[in-house]
Amino acid sequence: MKVSGLYFVPNHPSTPTTASSYTNLVSTFQTTYPTATPLPRWSLDHRLFRSAPTAPTDTTTDPKPAQFQHFLSLTYHPEKSYICHHPPSAKANSASESLIIAIPYAQGDTYLTLLTTKLSALWTRGSALQVKQGVTFSIGDFIVRFGELKLLRAGIGSGGQGATQGTVVMIQTSALTSMDEEGDTQSDTVMTEEQEAAEREEAEKEAQELIRALWTELAGRGREGVKEVMSRFEGTGQERERWAEVRIWCEVLKLRQS
Repeated sequence: MKVSGLYFVPNHPSTPTTASSYTNLVSTFQTTYPTATPLPRWSLDHRLFRSAPTAPTDTTTDPKPAQFQHFLSLTYHPEKSYICHHPPSAKANSASESLIIAIPYAQGDTYLTLLTTKLSALWTRGSALQVKQGVTFSIGDFIVRFGELKLLRAGIGSGGQGATQGTVVMIQTSALTSMDEEGDTQSDTVMTEEQEAAEREEAEKEAQELIRALWTELAGRGREGVKEVMSRFEGTGQERERWAEVRIWCEVLKLRQS
């Protein structure tokens, strides 16, 4: 199973630097891992929507809690776009209780148009963020993606980018358990569900520590304002692995709630 660690390094305009965090991190990675193999570049498109405020009713004086909806497209998953919906019961700063729906990539623009026109009374626009032409490397069992995250200017389409918000770094690797080993069909190795869950959790923790070790070697310790989010197991199969990845993207990219 794949395990992903996502890091967001915010920009600090008050601290003058000779190069952006994106340039510094990519340069450090290439210097530290000169044998890393470059992979195709990647892009990201993220839109956040918030449910429109509702007026109090005769039975309550409190407005309904806000719901949030993410729209996410990743060019390295080119066949689908993902919608991540936070129900009112979900924590405001977490995607862990959210619902995920995948739609064909080609229908993404149609869905966004629907939200901003016919459903505009129900959903208000929030932040719009993009990564364009991020870089990707393969080193050993890791895939590492770097992207410069930019905020789209209000009222401008996808071609107009505003201020850089920071750098995103996605580190992915595999957590292997005995169930993943090819040909492991011996009857004396049959495990209970509890044993499988415990082994899977241990393998997941080991993979997360490997991801953190690579990040520490890349960025050092104590970097100010860095946000780290790790994926969690959601089930077997490629689609569920992608759901876990989508959740951590949405958690990190939810920089604004309106």
